[in-house]
Amino acid sequence: MMRLRWMPAAALSAALALPAYVALAASTVTVPVELQDGRPVVSLKIAGKSHPFLLDTGSNTALHLTPDLLAKVPGLKLTGRKLHTRDLSGQEQEADEFVILDLVLNGVHFGEVRGQAFKPWGLHLGEPLPQPEDKFSVIGLPLFAKQAFVYDYSARQFSFGAKVQHGGLWKVLPYEASKEGLVVRFVNPRTSYRLVLDSASTISVVSRQRAEEKNDETGTCPMNIGPGRGCNYVEAGLGDDGISFQPLLHDLPEQFTADGIAGADFFQHYAVYIDQAGGQVAVRRKDR
Repeated sequence: MMRLRWMPAAALSAALALPAYVALAASTVTVPVELQDGRPVVSLKIAGKSHPFLLDTGSNTALHLTPDLLAKVPGLKLTGRKLHTRDLSGQEQEADEFVILDLVLNGVHFGEVRGQAFKPWGLHLGEPLPQPEDKFSVIGLPLFAKQAFVYDYSARQFSFGAKVQHGGLWKVLPYEASKEGLVVRFVNPRTSYRLVLDSASTISVVSRQRAEEKNDETGTCPMNIGPGRGCNYVEAGLGDDGISFQPLLHDLPEQFTADGIAGADFFQHYAVYIDQAGGQVAVRRKDR
C-alpha cells in the first residue's frame, strides 16, 4: 500500500542565490526523523513535553492537532470558524480552526500560529486500509514562514530555528509560487513536469492526463494501485546529476494545477533546504 498526501500550500517567492556559508548556526535545533510507514515523524517539545508530528511540506495549514494535543498546547483557543479543505482524492471536509498566540517548539518561538483540528485526508493507492492509519498531529509548510529548515531524509534529521546555513555542496533550485505549494520543475529527455515537494507522500505521482498530453514515454510497474488500473510511470529528475525517480501515473483533480507531487522517492536522494522568508530552496545529494 502506498500513501499520498497533498493540501495546497501558501504561495512562495521566487528563488534567489544561496549564500555559501560553512556551517549550521549555533542555535539551530536538530531533531531525529523516524520513518513511520515511510512518512517522516519528528518529536517536538511543547511546554517541556515531547509529542510526535508528521512533517508535511505539502500542507497549507501550519498545524493539524489531534484531539489529545488540542487540550495540551498552552494558549490555544478555538476561533469558532470552520476551515474547508480538499485533498488529492477530491474529498472535501471541514475542521475547527484554532489560534495560538505564541507557539514555542523546542525553545523556538513561532509567534501567532493558526491551525485546525486534525482529520485524516489524502489519496490512497492500493488495497483499502483496514482502519485509519493517521495517528499523529501534523506540521505544515506555513509553520516555517519565518524559519529556514533542512529535511534530510537519508540522515534522518530535521533542522530549524536560527538561520540554517550551508556550504558549497548545495544546489539552488528555481521554484514557482503556486496555490499547491512549493513547485519545482523536474525533467527527463523528452519533457518536464511541475511537481509539488511533499515530504509526507510515500511515493511520487504525475497526472496521467498531463503525461498523455506531453506524449511522454511510460514504463510499467508491478504495483497494485487499485482495481482495474494498470501501473505506469514516467522518469523525472533534476537533469544534471544523474539521479532520477519514477512518479506513478494517476488521475488527479482538475483543481490541482501542478503536474503532480514529488514524494519520498525524491527526498531519499537529497537533503532539502527551504527558506521561505529568504526566497531560497536548495538540495544536496545524500552522497555528498
